Amino acid sequence: MSDAEVKNIPFNASKQLTINGVPDDSFTINVGKSKDIIGLKYEVRFGKANEQSVIIMSCIKDGVVLHTQTETSFPFQKSRSFEVSISFGKDNFQIKINSHVMYFSNSLDAQDYDYIWSHGKVSIEGISIN
Repeated sequence: MSDAEVKNIPFNASKQLTINGVPDDSFTINVGKSKDIIGLKYEVRFGKANEQSVIIMSCIKDGVVLHTQTETSFPFQKSRSFEVSISFGKDNFQIKINSHVMYFSNSLDAQDYDYIWSHGKVSIEGISIN
């Protein structure tokens, strides 16, 4: 699998980010200003053996984790296509996966982000900002 990266494309509160892909295993979607300033680090972790599959959302500034939230509701399946839609306001991110919705604090209070990238075992088939 290869990483996907989009730079210098404004993503602000009036827009929606949509990512389509197919996971082979665990992966991460990041929305930030740089590799060190991440408003939303969205980690999809498929459980191994007796571990539960979870989604971990984090906010990172200058390499320091400011806020973390774990979701045990897990709408992903290996080798099955997904669509993640992300929008945000001053207070929080809204993340929709298929028909599942979750919220995460916009701890950086940023009004825009311009660096989006994925990492891990996922085939990204499309990224759009509308």
